[in-house]
Amino acid sequence: MEATDRRRLERLCRYVILPPVASGRLRFVDAQTLVFSLKTQWADGTCQLVLSRASNSSLSIPRSALHRA
Repeated sequence: MEATDRRRLERLCRYVILPPVASGRLRFVDAQTLVFSLKTQWADGTCQLVLSRASNSSLSIPRSALHRA
């Protein structure tokens, strides 16, 4: 991309600032449960993902130093 190509630069900037998940597809059922509605139904019929803090808490805890070995 050339420095003078303002149209492509603006397009890139708009893409970069997009949120990773559409907020319209997220909803809290209660303080512990989050429901994410999928854009298209999966082959097995799944149309929503239900996430709870208990099942999701392990994702936020980094693994031990195994990756440094």
